[in-house]
Amino acid sequence: MSVLIYATHGHISFPFEGSAGLTRGKVRVEFTGLPDSFRFGEVLPGSVSLRTAGKTAILEYLPNRETPNLVVITLHRGSAGTFRQLGAAVVEPQCKFKRSPYDWICSRRQREHGEEVGHAFLPGKMSVFTDPHPGVQWKARSSSGGADIYAAVAVLTPEDAPLTIVTSGYRGRSNWEVHTITPSGAVECIPYSEYVAKHTPAEIL
Repeated sequence: MSVLIYATHGHISFPFEGSAGLTRGKVRVEFTGLPDSFRFGEVLPGSVSLRTAGKTAILEYLPNRETPNLVVITLHRGSAGTFRQLGAAVVEPQCKFKRSPYDWICSRRQREHGEEVGHAFLPGKMSVFTDPHPGVQWKARSSSGGADIYAAVAVLTPEDAPLTIVTSGYRGRSNWEVHTITPSGAVECIPYSEYVAKHTPAEIL
């Protein structure tokens, strides 16, 4: 097993804690046993023990434990990048008759109901949908306006889909990014539009 501590942007330290408002509740992550050479984004050999209480997680690094899984600790703070979602991503087409990409009526793929009355899908207009990742063991969030404090712990088995994290600029208005972490520990962060284009089926012209 390996351990990856992933911060969606800088200025994060341990204990990780914060709140987006006096009534929003404090998110806190304590971590013990990390080597002095630890750096965010580095995959460490070993595992962790996890204890939780509400919005608090207490983690201990265990360097001598070995399994094929990857433990990902995700940390996000503040309005520099609003936290949007975390899960397993699917790229789907947008329906031009809906304000959001899909609602409960538009929940199926184009091939299943593309000809139904009231639905039309726009070529080139695709969206990133994320279902909860099956490996998420704990998560906590405090949010108010454009500020978000978020933390999560997920365990990825070798067969799992990549962990996908979507963030955006202040109040979701700009600079959307998609962060992906594979079970092997490979990390990629690219603009939302680039991610969607990369995962959209090619069209033969």
